[in-house]
Amino acid sequence: MHWSPQLLPVDPELMLEAGSHLLTGVHRGRGGDWTWTVESSTGKFRGSTFLGQPRRLADLQRLAPQYCAVLSQAGRARLDAMGRFTGEHSNEAIAGHLLLTYPTQFASHEAALDLVQRLAQAASS
Repeated sequence: MHWSPQLLPVDPELMLEAGSHLLTGVHRGRGGDWTWTVESSTGKFRGSTFLGQPRRLADLQRLAPQYCAVLSQAGRARLDAMGRFTGEHSNEAIAGHLLLTYPTQFASHEAALDLVQRLAQAASS
């Protein structure tokens, strides 16, 4: 069996000082997913390769059947855009509305339009 080098990120990073001790662990479960932990006096991190990509514990918790989601600002913008897919608003008009209503979510009108176009392509008939 051949193992290639892998990167096991610690994100968010743990702040360390010179001479800090780290306790680390790596485990591969039956399903083939890797988990790793890094612990120091300043904090603890646990990562996973669930679904083939490194995932933060907070991201994995969102996949739990019992998790109760709350829409983020980005989620509200997407919901707002899709709610306007009534056949009465152009992509351009929806993008303009999003830019005015959610100014921190879009760097430009083009970025808002790009989102609307991707949503329209994926979710409209």
